[in-house]
Amino acid sequence: MARTRNVISKSLRGLKEILDDNNQMKILGREGTVLDVKCTFNEPSNIEELKQFEDSTGLILAEDYRDFLLIHNGAILFDVLLNGSINIGGGLYLFSIEEIKSAKGRSAFELNHYPIASLLEGHHLVVDIEKIKNKDNNYLSIINPFFNEFTILNLNFELFFDRYLLSQGSSFWDWSVYTAKNYYRTHSE
Repeated sequence: MARTRNVISKSLRGLKEILDDNNQMKILGREGTVLDVKCTFNEPSNIEELKQFEDSTGLILAEDYRDFLLIHNGAILFDVLLNGSINIGGGLYLFSIEEIKSAKGRSAFELNHYPIASLLEGHHLVVDIEKIKNKDNNYLSIINPFFNEFTILNLNFELFFDRYLLSQGSSFWDWSVYTAKNYYRTHSE
């Protein structure tokens, strides 16, 4: 547990170091676009709340997501701002334990997953319940809940989180899909 909490803690500390006093910063987007983004952090949860959550839902929290919740019980990362102040969306919305609990009964649960975040116009970052039970660290996927389409990430939360921060909120899991051939086919000037 110390290892994951240390990675998440270090990643959060590094992110907060480059944010301004309003928790905003400029990032470099695709093709040289400069974006203003904001990060918002909830207060931490505590061990008792997490245990109560697990007992009441029957879910097992992934150890590294549990570590994140003990630092921040949810957060919004790389929320894009127009003209530095008008929120236009994007980013990663990491759920609090209350938000995970309120999602119970939705389609992801029926598919043996529970959501821990929202991203990409309604897609969810989900935890595979069976993989957590079997102590398989490659438990994260992205699901399009409208079509029940999965992208298996072969990552745990701490690796996803670190890579998401390093990529400044980009969809790093899709990068290998964009070869030169299909990039130019889908992008025109």
